[in-house]
Amino acid sequence: MGLAVVLGTLWLWQRARTTSSHVWPALLVGMAAADLLIFGWAIHPREPLAKLSAEPPVVQALAALPTQDAAPNRVLASPVLNQVAADQLAPYGVQEANGYSSLEFVWHRDYLGRVLYVDDALLDLWNVRYVLDPARYGKLSSYKGVSFLPQQALLHAPANSALAEQKFALAPGSPVVGLRFVTALTGAVDLPQGTPVAEVELRDATDQVVGTAELVAGRDTMEWAWDLPSVQPYVKHERVEGAGVVLDNGSPPRERQLSFANFMFDQPVAAASLSVRAMPPLGEFVLYGAAALRADGPNTAEQLFGRTKTKYRQVYADNEIRVLEDTEALPRAFLVPRARVAPSLGTALSEMIHQPFQPRQEVILADDATTQATPLATDRGGQGSARITAYEDSAVKVHTSASAEAWLVLSDTFYPGWTAAVDGQPVTVLRGDVLFRVVPVPAGEHDVEFRFEPTSVRLGLLISVASLLVLVCALALALAGKSAHPGRTTSQ
Repeated sequence: MGLAVVLGTLWLWQRARTTSSHVWPALLVGMAAADLLIFGWAIHPREPLAKLSAEPPVVQALAALPTQDAAPNRVLASPVLNQVAADQLAPYGVQEANGYSSLEFVWHRDYLGRVLYVDDALLDLWNVRYVLDPARYGKLSSYKGVSFLPQQALLHAPANSALAEQKFALAPGSPVVGLRFVTALTGAVDLPQGTPVAEVELRDATDQVVGTAELVAGRDTMEWAWDLPSVQPYVKHERVEGAGVVLDNGSPPRERQLSFANFMFDQPVAAASLSVRAMPPLGEFVLYGAAALRADGPNTAEQLFGRTKTKYRQVYADNEIRVLEDTEALPRAFLVPRARVAPSLGTALSEMIHQPFQPRQEVILADDATTQATPLATDRGGQGSARITAYEDSAVKVHTSASAEAWLVLSDTFYPGWTAAVDGQPVTVLRGDVLFRVVPVPAGEHDVEFRFEPTSVRLGLLISVASLLVLVCALALALAGKSAHPGRTTSQ
């Protein structure tokens, strides 16, 4: 169509030499409009206006869900659900963790990328109370009856971290006779043969342990770089059965090998849940997929893929979307007794992921100029509670009650321009846990108020007022000059 416009332009230009020059510009504009219309017709979907303006049933379901305090519920929608993307939910006042700004902070991008990669305590820390997931998953990778997504792990953590243990719910049914896993080890080249790297527990409906298993290096799992010629001579454990490959985050990305493990129990066990706890002495353990084999036969394996963890409770479902409540989500505002400063600027997320981290007991402060200029005792020791009493886009009020000095963490995005006051006395807002607002609070009962008062807005307002005054003065001078020199007339 674009070529037709060019040819039509040339033809009209030639015709303009012999015909009226007022005709061909109008025709050219019309052809350009037609070209754009035809081009856009195939790109933009067309729906009846009534359907576009109708409130989706899932939004109605979210609106009916209770909130913990004065703050609205925060949700996270799966990236594959276009019908509930952030810009689709914004008109209905739904707070989606993806955010609505195209100018995304690198802190937000990195934190979001992590929680989309693996569902663990960092999602709970973000106060995501409800997760919107597809009612049915598309095609998954599979190896010997274990389904998984190479770009999405079920667990990825070092030992001794809040991220290191995940608990999955098992559906009622026949007893479990075996377990299968697709896993990997990272940074574990020096792990000796036979080193335990993960513990597995099966529990019954009364939470009693009814079965256990242990994954060890060189028998059940291996360093995922094992096949690289530059790494293979140095790995201290044997290669195990491969289950496929994934791409790492290197530049350029390189293929990494997954491991397969199979456990069969001597006797079937009636289990209601399965827990996996990472415990590698060095490096990190990654769980990509797991399946519980039932006594009914190999075709009845139960996949632990997706939101099957015990912390989830389904509150809504239709043919396309499920809404799951995260019962372990932390409050939007809470107190912790201690803080530690990240080793350097930009390393807070790495500390949270790759080092032991307990988000309910500590906050990791950014090593930036604001933190360095705020000399405070990091170990304050206080325990207690925090409750949001008022919530607006540019102002949040929190009531705290602490047994001793503590740190208040508000899991809303930190941005330059946020100020805070405790009982009316200004305090510095610090950036903690990569993304959030943090302030120190004293012991006892106190009221904390956060307000968004950026310098750029005040400066812009000052410039606008000054410009308006200059304009008014200039207009007044012009009118005064015109009055002082009225128009003159001449007589013949």
